[in-house]
Amino acid sequence: MVVPTKTALFTMVNTDPQCFWLTNFLETLLVQVWYPMTVCSNSRYQKLSIHKAGESQKNPKPY
Repeated sequence: MVVPTKTALFTMVNTDPQCFWLTNFLETLLVQVWYPMTVCSNSRYQKLSIHKAGESQKNPKPY
């Protein structure tokens, strides 16, 4: 599934002062999810850009 840019896929709010350490711990784990999604999104946009450039370079009339 592709979602629009600048869309929050997940948020995290610490509501328990006793678990102040949990936020950083979970953020460290979430980076392992965030990084592959970012790489995948960037690769997809690059592929679409290359494809679009290739389509515009096609010669519509063969000689």
